[in-house]
Amino acid sequence: MVWGQDPYRNPWVRHKISMAFQERILDPNLRVETALLRHARLIGAPKERFQAILVRLKLPLGKRLFELSGGEHRKTEVAKAFLHEAALYLLDEPTAELDEEGRSQVKELLGEALAAGSSLIVATHDPDIAALLSKRVDLGMAAPKFYRGRVWVEKWPHGLLGELAQLPIRFTPHPSPETLSRLGLPALLVKQMIFYQGSLSEQPGLPNATLPEEAFMENGLLEVEGPSEEHLLEAVRLLLQKGGRIRRLELEGGKSWSGPSG
Repeated sequence: MVWGQDPYRNPWVRHKISMAFQERILDPNLRVETALLRHARLIGAPKERFQAILVRLKLPLGKRLFELSGGEHRKTEVAKAFLHEAALYLLDEPTAELDEEGRSQVKELLGEALAAGSSLIVATHDPDIAALLSKRVDLGMAAPKFYRGRVWVEKWPHGLLGELAQLPIRFTPHPSPETLSRLGLPALLVKQMIFYQGSLSEQPGLPNATLPEEAFMENGLLEVEGPSEEHLLEAVRLLLQKGGRIRRLELEGGKSWSGPSG
């Protein structure tokens, strides 16, 4: 319940709430400007505020979402949340993976929202963000640390998804726009698909019943999350050992590697 109302039943309450979680919910194959413009139109955000937020956060508007770095993704999610003036903002680690400039930009947005009378519920490890809030709950060691990485794949080895599933990690594969086009798959339907025993199987009622995972993931992006950096590197080593190739590896904290591999 929010303000004594059920947000699921009351559209007025839903419109007064804005969220930015760590999960990436925007279509990864859209360009940043297009994705945010669609969301702005959906919620009826003022055009002036939409343009101001894009400029203020210095977003790479021409990039597709799957091409973004971790910090760029974080700022895009924050921008989505602040496209309209909400009464309540729910923010999950809004400054994670940001550089000093990005942290400062987000901190200013949060400060202005508080000054305008909005309420914020924020999960954060950033002491500067926590200091903005009048009430704080320190979870200490109760909040586990997860490490994130992004692997741009050039060649995807057969059967890799099944073996990755045996590791203590979470992973999300994203095909390239070119692959989706070649296979005739609408991007918005990709999230309805499941990987099973080395093939890509779609939910009932969708076309192209089964696709080989290597065809689906050629020149794609793999997002990985695990309890340590070593677990992420183990996934990369497994990809290479099975004959795969990567173009770029990006780990949380700014570590990255680019170049051909085999």
